[in-house]
Order: sequence, then structure tokens, then C-alpha cells
Amino acid sequence: MSLKGLINAPDRNGDKGIIQQHNAQTGRYIINLDEDGDSPVGERDKKTMSVKASNIQQHIQVQIHNIQNQVGLNGMTGTIVSWITSNDRYCIYITSQKKLVYLLPVNVILPNGTVAQIHGLQSKPELNSTFGTIKEWIQDTNKYDVQLSPQQVIRVKVENMRV
Repeated sequence: MSLKGLINAPDRNGDKGIIQQHNAQTGRYIINLDEDGDSPVGERDKKTMSVKASNIQQHIQVQIHNIQNQVGLNGMTGTIVSWITSNDRYCIYITSQKKLVYLLPVNVILPNGTVAQIHGLQSKPELNSTFGTIKEWIQDTNKYDVQLSPQQVIRVKVENMRV
């Protein structure tokens, strides 16, 4: 994972790390940062940070799906590098082709167990910005079953989930 959108520590945006734990009381994640060792002494001595989920960019492996203009990409896997807000696309690195592609959420299948955020729901707008865990992708409908709490699982279109 990498950090994004930090306002109080903008020099940390893009830094990579590993999620160590979630603090349920604060709703924040404790991140162990990768230290590159190139920084002057004292400037980057902070090895952990507590951040909101919205400041985390997961780098997860995804499957590419339902591309119409480059059908050769269908079925390939790649790693999400970033989210491009200006055109609502994931930047995905395809290792086997050694290239970046920019895809809409409808063309990306997130794996089971991924924590993602709901966006753009029309039927239940109160759930927008809520995080849930993807339990299953339903291929026939191109939707996910998303667990919001131990008691609540909802079905959401793939284009309405973001990592």
C-alpha cells in the first residue's frame, strides 16, 4: 500500500508501507512505513503513522474483465498502482506485458477479501463513502456481495466499488 491525500504530512504522499493494525476506536490504520535510508538524519525518523482509510492506496492484484477495444487484455492480471480521479480510472501495471493501462472500475475484478469503498449508489446514497469487504464477485450480474457489518451483506455493481 502507499499513502495518498495526506494534508498534514504531504511529503509522505506516495510513501509505501504495510498495514499493521486497525484501531476501531479512531477508525484509523497503523501503517509501518518502508524507510529508504536516503533521507537526511532526523527528517524521516517516523516509522509508523496512523491514517484514515481514505489515505491508503491498496496495491492489489486484480483481474481485467470485459474490455471491448483491447480484448487481449481480458483475463490478464495486473496490480493497481493508483486511482486517477480526473478520469475515474485505475492505473494498473500488467507485469506480463510490462506496461501500464488505465481502466474503469467496471473492467476490473477486485479479489475476495478486498476492503473497498462504495461510490455513486443511487438506490441507497446513504451508503456512499462506506467501506466494506468484498465477499464474492457474481459474474452473471457483474456485481459484488459486500459485507458492511457482521449482519449486513449487500449486492453492489462493480463500478460502485473503489480501492
